[in-house]
Amino acid sequence: RISFQKYKLLKFWIQSYLVGVPLIKCGFRKDHILKEVETFETLKIPRMARDKGGWNGNVCLNFASEILKFIRKNVKDPSKVYRISYSAPWDSIRMYVSPR
Repeated sequence: RISFQKYKLLKFWIQSYLVGVPLIKCGFRKDHILKEVETFETLKIPRMARDKGGWNGNVCLNFASEILKFIRKNVKDPSKVYRISYSAPWDSIRMYVSPR
């Protein structure tokens, strides 16, 4: 459950928050068998994560905002496909035109 809250729940939250999904249902399995289904209220997830020593929703949103600004500033030809990569922990962000 620790890796779920630290990694997967963050991804589920940001995707659901940005498009206004109010509830997230998650299934938990053991030995490839579904054992439990839990429903999370999207707006309550950041507090739950923060209270357990995890990530901060405001930091995540600010990072996403900065990434989007970077993309808007650097996309020169919207008809091309771009790739974005970063080296953890946030040392650098690179964007380049993909050969498709």
